[in-house]
Amino acid sequence: PDTILPVQVNYIHAYIDSFENALDGINFMDSLVGHPYFIDGISFVDFYIMNEITKNVDGYRISTFMYKDKASNGGKLKMGPLWDFNIAIGNANYCSGQSTSGWAKDFNVGCGNHGQLIPFWWDRLEQDPAYVTLRKCRWDYLRQNILHTDSLIAYIDTMANYLSESQQRNFSQWPVLGIYVWPNNYIGNTYQEEINYLKTWLTDRMNWIDANM
Repeated sequence: PDTILPVQVNYIHAYIDSFENALDGINFMDSLVGHPYFIDGISFVDFYIMNEITKNVDGYRISTFMYKDKASNGGKLKMGPLWDFNIAIGNANYCSGQSTSGWAKDFNVGCGNHGQLIPFWWDRLEQDPAYVTLRKCRWDYLRQNILHTDSLIAYIDTMANYLSESQQRNFSQWPVLGIYVWPNNYIGNTYQEEINYLKTWLTDRMNWIDANM
C-alpha cells in the first residue's frame, strides 16, 4: 500500500468492479462476459472448501487475501493465500462457529448485526450449475486422498506427536489448559483432550459436508 502507484490502484479497483458487476448481471454465467472471465474457479472452490471444513467464523468476510495474476499468466483473480484459522475448527462459541452443521458462508443469516459481513459473491456463485458441479467434483476428489478422514486424523497424530515436547513448555509458560480463553467452545484439561476434541469435531464436520455438499 505504501508503494503502489495510483494507476495500479485504479486498475485493480476497476477490475474488481467489473467482476462484481458481471457476477451481479443477467449473464453472470457466461464465459465471455460473466464471472468465469474474471476469476480462477478452482482457487475460489478451494478457498470455499477450506473455510467450510474449518467452519471459519472469520472466513469470507475478514482475514481474506486474494490476488490477480498478470495477463501473461492468465490475468484472473485468485483467492489466497489462506490465513488466520485460530477462530475455527470448533474454537468459536458464537455465530454457530462451534456447530459441525451449517455453512460458514451463511454467516450473515444468523449474525447480520456484525459490521463486517460476507459479500454476495458466494451465494451468487451457487446459482451457477457449472460452479456447483466444479465444487462438488473437487470435494469428491480431495475426500479420496488428502482430505480423507483417515488422512486428516493421521496428520493430526503426526503433528501432535511432533509438538509433544514443545506443548509442555508452551503450557508451562502460558498455563491456559482447563481455562476459558475467548472464544473457546471446548475447554480441555489436557493436551490430549484438546487433540481428541479436534479429531472428533473435524470428523463430524466432514461427515456433515459429505451429506450436504
